[in-house]
Amino acid sequence: MTSVQSFATKSIMVPMLKHLLAGQAESPSNNSDGPQDLFTAVRLPSSIRRMEQLETLSHVEASHRLSDLTDVGHLLRLRKLGVILSGKKGALDILFQQIERLHGCLRSLSIQINQPVSKNEDTPCAEEVITLVSPPKLLQSLNIRGIRSDLLMWIAELDQLTKITLSETYLAEDYTRILGKLAALRCLRLRRNSYAGSRLTFKDEEFKSLKSLVVDDGIIINISFDTGAAPKIEAVVWYFATMESISGLLCLPKLKKLELNGDCDPDAVRQE
Repeated sequence: MTSVQSFATKSIMVPMLKHLLAGQAESPSNNSDGPQDLFTAVRLPSSIRRMEQLETLSHVEASHRLSDLTDVGHLLRLRKLGVILSGKKGALDILFQQIERLHGCLRSLSIQINQPVSKNEDTPCAEEVITLVSPPKLLQSLNIRGIRSDLLMWIAELDQLTKITLSETYLAEDYTRILGKLAALRCLRLRRNSYAGSRLTFKDEEFKSLKSLVVDDGIIINISFDTGAAPKIEAVVWYFATMESISGLLCLPKLKKLELNGDCDPDAVRQE
């Protein structure tokens, strides 16, 4: 780790470069042993359009000059993209336009929005009218932080998605139904404020390929599995402040690992 300053990459230009990996993951709770979903990043190079061989661009911060974002769509070999936005109006719209241009090559996508457009959290952000018209159909890994509501409807079209990590998305229960229909999904990570409710239910015929579930959302106090839900799941890891209950474990025939981190009644769990 070299601790390169974020602005140091502004003028970088290496025409034959294939992989630009920068920044690092940070734990929001400052606990290095816990889950991490925050990233620091370096500035998006202003000459990125000329680096046509790039296959990896992650994580870059693109809030200083929104016009630089338009160059990302010219990287037609790009397989992995990680972008951090400050919430500046219009940034997400521009980014989505570039992602649509990369729909034939992108395999991994990470988007982090650090600040809401609206200061009133009860009011939907202006960006919420935007959506991906042509989402990257070959996408296998998706990490989203700070995008809410109907913006995520396009996830339903990602039939090759195997791994998804969500945080600060405040999803309603309807969205878990969308996730449950993803036929290839094997790993689901629900981080801080990913879910709007306190009870998370996995229903029959949903999450048919899921093998790993990680929940680190202080709002969730109850997790239940209906008969026929997540039949291939092997590991459940749950971080919580207080747990009310976890039920339906007997409905998980492939379960090998159950890890609970927080205040709970171990006797009740053993009985379950």
